[in-house]
Amino acid sequence: MFEEGEATVDAPLSMKDGRQVPYLWKGIRLDTGGQAYLIGMGVALAARKRSEEALRRSERQLRLIADSLPALVAHVDSRQRYLFINQPYADWVGRRRDEIPGKHLREVLGDDAYETIREHVATVLSGRPVTFETQLRPGGAEPRHVLIMYVPDIEGGKVRGFFASIHDVTELEQVREEARAAREALYHVGRVTMLDALSSSL
Repeated sequence: MFEEGEATVDAPLSMKDGRQVPYLWKGIRLDTGGQAYLIGMGVALAARKRSEEALRRSERQLRLIADSLPALVAHVDSRQRYLFINQPYADWVGRRRDEIPGKHLREVLGDDAYETIREHVATVLSGRPVTFETQLRPGGAEPRHVLIMYVPDIEGGKVRGFFASIHDVTELEQVREEARAAREALYHVGRVTMLDALSSSL
């Protein structure tokens, strides 16, 4: 502090009972009357440290829960930039998780996929929730059939962004198609059988 004029130090303070209490020290040099003086103050950080640790634990728990969900989860701001994604989302788009936050939807999903969802994004950013089904090509891969739900993130009457929950239902859609094909085949067989029986009767 005397050499540079001011300084800030985050260091423990040793108490009489032997405890080490985290403190933030701030001091400045004051020159007056030809003498240099030191003026400073210390602030106990124990409560802040506990709060920060509790926040870190909550964030870790939230991340673990989000990563274990059977859905792709994302939080996007009003400028359509990612704030958060879970690990399944990163895997689905073929990117590292840490490189997605801050990027625009178009940049991560690609032009074609963005054009597919753009209208729905505009709707949710106007404050209305949206649910729709469509096909997307994550990371340029094979098209996947997805069920998408967008919920607006509103605070103080202002839309700050939205939460996205995406379910890849490609296999379910394939089962539906197979069931439709089976129903059509069964209908055809039944119709032919009925016509054969009617011909025999005649």
